[in-house]
Amino acid sequence: MTAKKKSLLNSSLSELVERFKKEDVVAEMEKRYQSAPTRLIPTQSIDDNSFIAEVIMREEVVEAFAEQLKSRGIYNPLVLKRKGERYELVLGRKRFYGAKRAGIISLPAVIADIGEEEELLTLLADNRDQRESNILEMALVCHALQEDFGYNVLTLAGLSHQSRSQIANILRLLRLPQELRNQLNQGKLSYGHARAIACLDEEEAISLAERVNDEKLSVRQTEEEVRRLRNGKGQNSELERALSKYGAKVSEKKKEIKINFASEEEKKAFINAFLKK
Repeated sequence: MTAKKKSLLNSSLSELVERFKKEDVVAEMEKRYQSAPTRLIPTQSIDDNSFIAEVIMREEVVEAFAEQLKSRGIYNPLVLKRKGERYELVLGRKRFYGAKRAGIISLPAVIADIGEEEELLTLLADNRDQRESNILEMALVCHALQEDFGYNVLTLAGLSHQSRSQIANILRLLRLPQELRNQLNQGKLSYGHARAIACLDEEEAISLAERVNDEKLSVRQTEEEVRRLRNGKGQNSELERALSKYGAKVSEKKKEIKINFASEEEKKAFINAFLKK
């Protein structure tokens, strides 16, 4: 596990988390930013958000926003943060990509003075409150909050208005091979299918995804195929990788396996994944 940065959770959990739990937190922020001083920033000086940059914007979405901006112009400023000599996008990703496609050379923006943790919470609230949220963006943001700042599944569930099991399933999507994550993002693989396949190793996952597309397997049929594979060598190899990850010590003499977990939650996740069958 990577070393965690000092988290606001440790010092101001109630104020920060309660604020970001609200349904309209991003709408309130954007309303406030609309009246804040704006600057025209060259489009070429703005970088995508580093936490979610791997999620490629769908072509039809970019084109739709480009056409909209050509006819209506920029109706809300982007929210950016400074990053060295450049700027990183915080809010307004669709507008940003649409503007680039439309050939707009500078964009009105508010420069926000926020740290990485608040940036991630803003992204989570934005993704949560969109009508068409991106499940991979949410997975990446939750993962970053978990790994870098020590957020647990229960807190992430409260912030995202999801159940703990839903958050666990969303995080599990990041185990998919990159090409399947791309298919999920582009709508070529459904969330239900991706969630089922995510527990398989790379070769099995890719093979089953091809069958899903070729044979038009339902989510339930896919789940049945996954169970069949996990009951064979797939489950064993996955368990071996997990034991290796946790530095398990196997004692043939005492017929026991010792595993050191970083937290009680990590222990419960391991038990749920491999022992509750």
